[in-house]
Amino acid sequence: MNKLPLLLRHLRTQVNEELEAQRRLLALLETQQSAIAAAQSPEIVAAGLAVEAELGSAGTRARHRDVLLEGFANLWGLEPGSLTFSSVIERAGAEAEDLVSVRNDLRTITSEVTRKARNIRTLASAHQRLTMEILEVLFASESDGSVAAGGVLVDAEA
Repeated sequence: MNKLPLLLRHLRTQVNEELEAQRRLLALLETQQSAIAAAQSPEIVAAGLAVEAELGSAGTRARHRDVLLEGFANLWGLEPGSLTFSSVIERAGAEAEDLVSVRNDLRTITSEVTRKARNIRTLASAHQRLTMEILEVLFASESDGSVAAGGVLVDAEA
């Protein structure tokens, strides 16, 4: 019995789930970036929690993908872990032809997610630096001029 059609059907399902997950993540990252840019603290927290929840499901998808790729490796007599989505498409040939466009879509959305995450990191770092500079100006002790050095104990009864 040829298991290839069954494995390819499962692969199509898994890849479509990953594509949808990446689209959801991109939308959440866009929301997070907007909240950071607008300095809206409650929205930043909510967006961060939403991103964290979405990323939490990535582990389950990765385990499913690994099991599926192991099935292909067993079918073709290869070492588990030696296959990728692209190599499965190449090996499966015409039976996986429809997956080429999905693979390309997945590559595109994944690079967009990566780019958006980098933008958010840069924006968050800029906000952090600005906040630290403001704190330095407002609260720096005259002795060392650094908020990072810590506070000063004051005798309230004096």
